[in-house]
Amino acid sequence: MMMMMISPSSLLISAEQQTGLRDERAIAAACVPWRGSPATAGKCDHVMSAVVPPSLPNNVLLIGQSYEATDKAAANKTVLMGAFFPPVCRNPLLALTCMGNFLHCRFSTVPQFDVYPPCRSVCEAVVLGCTAFFESQGTLGQLPDCDQIDNSTGTPLPAFPPDGTQCLSVPPDLCTTSPKPFIHGDLTDHLVPYTQADCPYPLKYNYDGESSFAENGYNGQDMCVMPCPNPMWSDAEWTGGITIMMIVGGCSFILAAFMVITLCLMPAKRRYPGSLFIYIISCSMVVSFVVVFFPLVSGGPTRMVCTHGSPPVEVTFDNAREHDGGGVPCVLQGMGILFFGLAANFWWLALCINVFEGIRRFHLFFHIVAWGLPTLAVIICLAGTTFGALPAIPYCFVAGNEWWAWTVFYFPIGITLIVGSILMVAAVGRMIKIRFRIRRGTTTGQTIEQVVRLLLLIVAYWLILTYPWAFRIYTRVIEDDIADGVEAQIRCSVATGQECGLDTRINIGSWYLMLIDLSCHGFVLFGCLCSTETIRFWVQIHKIMYTKPFRDAIAEVKDMISGSGDDGWSKSTVSRQSKRSSMMASRSQVSADTRSASVEQDGDEEGL
Repeated sequence: MMMMMISPSSLLISAEQQTGLRDERAIAAACVPWRGSPATAGKCDHVMSAVVPPSLPNNVLLIGQSYEATDKAAANKTVLMGAFFPPVCRNPLLALTCMGNFLHCRFSTVPQFDVYPPCRSVCEAVVLGCTAFFESQGTLGQLPDCDQIDNSTGTPLPAFPPDGTQCLSVPPDLCTTSPKPFIHGDLTDHLVPYTQADCPYPLKYNYDGESSFAENGYNGQDMCVMPCPNPMWSDAEWTGGITIMMIVGGCSFILAAFMVITLCLMPAKRRYPGSLFIYIISCSMVVSFVVVFFPLVSGGPTRMVCTHGSPPVEVTFDNAREHDGGGVPCVLQGMGILFFGLAANFWWLALCINVFEGIRRFHLFFHIVAWGLPTLAVIICLAGTTFGALPAIPYCFVAGNEWWAWTVFYFPIGITLIVGSILMVAAVGRMIKIRFRIRRGTTTGQTIEQVVRLLLLIVAYWLILTYPWAFRIYTRVIEDDIADGVEAQIRCSVATGQECGLDTRINIGSWYLMLIDLSCHGFVLFGCLCSTETIRFWVQIHKIMYTKPFRDAIAEVKDMISGSGDDGWSKSTVSRQSKRSSMMASRSQVSADTRSASVEQDGDEEGL
């Protein structure tokens, strides 16, 4: 990574201050007590404590220069020497920078004082340790010139005096090529410790991995990691996305649960092909449940997708068991979304097939495909350890970029969308035929309402399944641009020491829409399947419970549910339903095959 280097002249004040100040120049500078270097995040504290005797911690200030300004000037240079500098270069370069900015001084005779610049050995340690790194970055010209001569006083003097003269050298282990292991904050070790100040924005220093740095080498990519939640979004945007997902998911779960209970209680809805709706709604209900439940038990979506370490990072399958298993809910959520999302997808395809040509003998085959293939997909992803948090997404799913991991979800989705789209167009064609039959008086209004609801459900669910597929393609297309943008952001932060912005990111509107799409299945199913018949069913139950004794009411409700009652909803309602043409029967009236079907079979295929 490209770095800006500091020239030797910027590290020194003047040659006259290196050799001592005369009486007439005493007012031009001051020798003040050392007060530390908070602006450098303690880097210069570590250096100066190693090279300056504790009894003589003074440094030079130019006239009109404040101590804070000196500290800030040093920080503007040391901030460049972060985790992406190899230690063999970083340590001597920090020593040269700190000793050059905080020039050590000692009073000889008041008001005169002597100045101690860095010795030649400090400069040579920089050249020795940094030449290879600077050459790899194409910046050899920015290495300090250890033979530089300073003529600022009119007398040629070496900018870096020889060792043993009036200058400061450093302990050999401060500039060692093999840094010793260190514990963060332990100043007894002469290796200048790495801290958060060494990681450019938006990266965070990996305090959890300090013990492994000495064993595996000081690698900037190990020491500085991308935090969680991803800084692509501001706090307000991230919180807004979480709020939308949780509210929509919670309401969707309630509506889907209501429809599942209703369809299971109504006798005419429990039979094939009405059972197809129960399977679709049940899978969608569980998807909404896992979207909401696992974040709640984890303390919120952020705590679910992020580890509990220092710093928090995205949960992966490998680190899910760390911190008392804090990442396990994330893995379970990913498994739930994959399994029940795929199952709902296959049951939607079964519904499309049944609308086009209802064939009851395929019912067992539908079960094998709809439950078996999602199970196989989960097993594959578990074997590949791919479940985890997604970058900049507040839920967990199949993480990573392995083609096979994403294929287990998006390939079946793509196939079912293609087949389902063809069948959906054919169903619309049949819908047009039914419209002409209505004009001729051969089809009832009740039938056309049912068919419209069914087609509306198929189209709406088609949109729900299509958007994640399109969103994945979109994110894959811009994935490389985002990676380049993050790298440019880090380079900018390294060079300037500022929090540079990200130029390329996911479109926030599409991101919000993806969170809504994941959670809204219950709304769509409720809107398409909740009819006046459903409302009358619950009104009848409410009327029975509040107008009859409790035991009698319970018995009558049981009769309604079982379809064996003597009055009320069961027989009268079943009679009314049998007289109506069902949604599947109206489709069959248009089909030549189904027109020859018996009235009894039409009653069995009661739909919505």
